Amino acid sequence: MPRTALILALLVACSHPADPEGEPTSGETDVAEPEVADAEPLSLPSLSEEGLAVLDRMSEWCTNQGDDCDVAERPDAYPDRISSGETNGWIHSHREQAAEHGIAAVWSVSLRRFVSQVEDDLRLIVGGHFSPDHLGPDVYDAILARAKARPSLYLGVLMNRVLIDDASWLSSAHVPNVPRLLKDEAPDDARAVARALLAVHRDAAAASDPPPVDDEYRLARLQERVRLLESLAD
Repeated sequence: MPRTALILALLVACSHPADPEGEPTSGETDVAEPEVADAEPLSLPSLSEEGLAVLDRMSEWCTNQGDDCDVAERPDAYPDRISSGETNGWIHSHREQAAEHGIAAVWSVSLRRFVSQVEDDLRLIVGGHFSPDHLGPDVYDAILARAKARPSLYLGVLMNRVLIDDASWLSSAHVPNVPRLLKDEAPDDARAVARALLAVHRDAAAASDPPPVDDEYRLARLQERVRLLESLAD
């Protein structure tokens, strides 16, 4: 799905590689928007292109191995199977290559491919179930600690690789969670990202008024996210 032209115009990738890594009720739609300063151009860290290319090679190779990579990465899910030595060795060597470019490669069960640890963490943060009760306290605390250790990188990867310009996705995802969680560690970057996200969510809300017949609460969810982003962007 295409990202908004606004976000493409706002993003300016840094040249240095990163370090390793209940439905609401419908509300009023004709409400004056609070004044928020124009979104400033974003200059945030990004993942190494060389490292991302290694992830692509890993994923492409795995598509030709049936489910052997899934067996290798999730052995508990396959108690009666053992992945091949070739698969294990290939994953290990390429995982080391990705690490040389500052990327920790992890297997995404939902995407059935290798992604960076940062992306995997972000998808969990915006996915709607980011809580100690759902993930378990150890997993939750580990993700939050990684994000807070490198807040600007997480904010940059959110904008460059996770954000999707689609009203349905934006209304279901909890994208404002990222600047909300990282505003104390990187206040300027979190505020700049919130301003950029605010424009995207306002556009999505406008496009969802009236909401589609098969998703009557879409507009209400988007308005809720807009209100949170307004508080973060101020």
